[in-house]
Amino acid sequence: MTMFNSEDNKIIQALGRIGNLILINLLWIVFGPAISLAGLFFGYVLPMWASMLIITLGTIMIMPANIAFYYTVNKVVRKDESFIISTFFSSYLRVFGKTCFLSLILGSTTILVYLNVNYLSTVSELKSLILLYSNIVIFFMGLAWYLVLVAVYSRFKGKMKFLADLSLEMAIRFLPRTVGILIITVAAFLVCSNISLVFLLVIPGAAVLLICFLAEPMLSKYTKQENDSEE
Repeated sequence: MTMFNSEDNKIIQALGRIGNLILINLLWIVFGPAISLAGLFFGYVLPMWASMLIITLGTIMIMPANIAFYYTVNKVVRKDESFIISTFFSSYLRVFGKTCFLSLILGSTTILVYLNVNYLSTVSELKSLILLYSNIVIFFMGLAWYLVLVAVYSRFKGKMKFLADLSLEMAIRFLPRTVGILIITVAAFLVCSNISLVFLLVIPGAAVLLICFLAEPMLSKYTKQENDSEE
């Protein structure tokens, strides 16, 4: 009887974690990519300035949404330590003002790289192909750094330059983990974009949960070093 109760508890806990992932996914979608996508969707209906305003707002909101997404999954799903709504919004509001400028820079850079790759892919010259693959490599290197930066912002406080340098140092020092984080992210994107949008309710959160297991040991080592230096 005890064994069955134990198995039932594990099933209930697993279902609870899946439900938490779905709710966290919805929060991330609403306060992150949904606004930018709305600007693109209504671009044919709204005036150009209104559409660009919505896209810009979405660009600003996506980074704090990503940071809150990671932080909430780690706290609620992985550690089972906190409540979803309060955890998400406390993290979101904490970093919102600090990441606005950085979000605009990263968003603009991503658009420029995308346009450059899109143009170079239509040209068959050797120099253009070299530039094309160089841009693709730069994009994925930048994405890997950005993913570590999101994890760093979720844990540490400080000026933008300090956190950017710290995340770059982590990404290089723990390169195998960084590559693993990048692979998980790309795989999750491919699943959501090529199979079914229904997976968008679960897959991103599941991917972030896997990323937590790779990123948290990196962050913990620097947290320990920071505590030792303060002592």
